[in-house]
Amino acid sequence: MLLIDEFSYIYGEIKRNQIPDTFMKSWKALLEKRYFGAILVGQDVMPQFIESFPNEFQVAESQRVSYLSTDDARKLIIDPIRILETGESRYKGEAVIRLIELTAGSPYYIQIFCNRLVEYMNRKKAIYVTDADIERVKEDLISGNNSLGDAVFDNLTSAGDTSSDSIPKKDAEAVLRGVAHGSRRQQFCDRSAIVASTSVPIDQVLEDLVKREVLEKSQSSLFRIRVSLFKEWLLAHQ
Repeated sequence: MLLIDEFSYIYGEIKRNQIPDTFMKSWKALLEKRYFGAILVGQDVMPQFIESFPNEFQVAESQRVSYLSTDDARKLIIDPIRILETGESRYKGEAVIRLIELTAGSPYYIQIFCNRLVEYMNRKKAIYVTDADIERVKEDLISGNNSLGDAVFDNLTSAGDTSSDSIPKKDAEAVLRGVAHGSRRQQFCDRSAIVASTSVPIDQVLEDLVKREVLEKSQSSLFRIRVSLFKEWLLAHQ
């Protein structure tokens, strides 16, 4: 079994004529020989890649890896640090609910948050995690010397497509900052409150962000950033 990460970069190279589009025909022919199976992992541009080469991808089954369900997110948060002797959860009150809200159930951001949380617990020699602990770790992640760098949020601001017709990363960042600012005191931001300087129309950027599940759209014109940790990071880094 062959596992290939960042397979979507091939799409960008094909669009820049650095790799001939016949590569995908050769790839399909190789798989059809059944010498090996393959798992291909790509970024959010993979659907466009598949649409551009539908025949070549007929031999593959597409599966989007997205946010975890609430139950699975709870398991990922609770089980790794569960008290072994009693099986008791270390989380008290609404701590787990708040952590899921901040990460939207993204396994990537859960791991980042919980890693910092365990470091915090070890420093404080704490046995249990409260709502207040979650807020302290959140503040540490979004501001100060130990705050997260912008590279941590690349998967939200970029689809991984560097071709000339993709949504520029700076446009996505500008719109996301507008949504964060417009929803500072509420859950959703109305489209009319989103102000950003972009090279691509704002509505086109919003459509792409909703499609990639970075934003959630409610009714006809309300938007919110799914990963609240990112929203608060944006507000702290204006």
